[in-house]
Amino acid sequence: NERCGLIGRNGTGKSSLLKLIDQRLQPDEGEIMFKTGLRVATVEQEPDIPADISIYDYLCGDYAETEDWQRIGRVGALIDQLHLDPDALSNALSGGTRKRVALAKALLDEPDLLLLDEPTNHLDFDGIIWLEQQVKQFRGSLIVITHDRAFLDAISTRIIELDRGQLFSFPGNFTKWQERKAEWLE
Repeated sequence: NERCGLIGRNGTGKSSLLKLIDQRLQPDEGEIMFKTGLRVATVEQEPDIPADISIYDYLCGDYAETEDWQRIGRVGALIDQLHLDPDALSNALSGGTRKRVALAKALLDEPDLLLLDEPTNHLDFDGIIWLEQQVKQFRGSLIVITHDRAFLDAISTRIIELDRGQLFSFPGNFTKWQERKAEWLE
């Protein structure tokens, strides 16, 4: 139930680490162990949403197959909160709307682990505030990659720094990490 900010220089492998965690990539060596039944949802920098599907249909998914009968109500609430047009087709969505839809889908799936890669990109101020509230209420664990320091400060309970292939973990938000990092470097 931690909200971890994953930070590091560009090109250090932060996005690749997320792809290892959600099993889109396999490790070159070693193994990654997962809790049985772990549900993971990922929102990428540029979300991939199937073409020619309405926002409503995409968010509802196959709720009958999963027997998630409350999903329709949750979808309606998120569509209202995000001011989305439920009938809008995915191939006509702006970058900001695509991001909102992808974030809504990930939250609706109720994962145990939520992976967000630059989630505030393409979001306006209201979208960022909405996401901040959703993340703080999220009952699972979170790993987020972002350059948005204010967002990291607001939501993080731990900062994990990826530096030259090594992971360093610091409890607290981004500001606390900066303080501890300065002390550590001293």
